Amino acid sequence: MTTATRARGQLCQICGMVGTKQRRVQVVDGLAAHKACHPKRSCTKPRCPADEHASGLCRSHYNKAHYAAAPEHHRERARRWWVNNPVKAAAKNAARDKGAMAAASRAWYQANRLQALAAAHNARAHAAGASGTVTAGQLLARLTYYGHRCYLCGATPNGFDHVKPLSAGGPHIPANLRPVCGSCNSRKGDTWKDAI
Repeated sequence: MTTATRARGQLCQICGMVGTKQRRVQVVDGLAAHKACHPKRSCTKPRCPADEHASGLCRSHYNKAHYAAAPEHHRERARRWWVNNPVKAAAKNAARDKGAMAAASRAWYQANRLQALAAAHNARAHAAGASGTVTAGQLLARLTYYGHRCYLCGATPNGFDHVKPLSAGGPHIPANLRPVCGSCNSRKGDTWKDAI
């Protein structure tokens, strides 16, 4: 994109108005026009439908690139603002709606339940010293394999059970996980059904 500012008094080729000090006429790709009159361009990033802001990028991609070029500078600038504007900073914190944040968190959990379950199971297994990890896709495969039913009673499951418990040295792998309802999971506890 080549841009050259034209002198005052130049006519805009799109709207026909004369360029002024405040609204200069610019030449972009051979078209002399006010900046607002130029046709909108899309962001050059793949699959980004947003309008161009600067340097061929939308505002979001431009800001990310600008921040990535000097992250320490931007962090320091933000820190200085928070230190120098304590009243505005306190107002900004107070303006954050805790209820809206909780609702957004609940909505994300409902939309990404298997991902959240996989992360929780991985953290619990890691804390127990068990080997292996599972992904949301693997949990979905196990759920589909058991027909979206509890493997013990056939009810609607709300979690996954380690058949050989982690406390008994069971691995944290998809083959050791089965969908289970809350009551069956509580009843089974840390017993190993195959050992009974």
